[in-house]
Amino acid sequence: MHIGIWCIGEYGNFLIQDCPALDEETPVQPARTPDQVIDLLEECKKVHNSTSATKSLVLTTFMKLSHRFSGASLPRITQFIEQFKDSMDTELQQRSCEFSCMLEAEWDSI
Repeated sequence: MHIGIWCIGEYGNFLIQDCPALDEETPVQPARTPDQVIDLLEECKKVHNSTSATKSLVLTTFMKLSHRFSGASLPRITQFIEQFKDSMDTELQQRSCEFSCMLEAEWDSI
């Protein structure tokens, strides 16, 4: 699961584009919407055996996707990241606070 989450963070922008057929027998894979990708990542957090490391990877993936997806998805991503600001896990809390600061409008030009 960790490898899949990492791949979505690195290459998630390709999920929202149609994938052309490789040959005549393979159908075109339709693009996913940003909301579908976000839903998938939120489900990874809810899995019963989701560890702190898994949640950290999901937070990092959301941060990466915040710059790759359109502005319409940004409020959902920001909301997900901010829910860990009060986490008892200091690693999650720190990531959440730092990522929330980086998503503020003052850093958009960077």
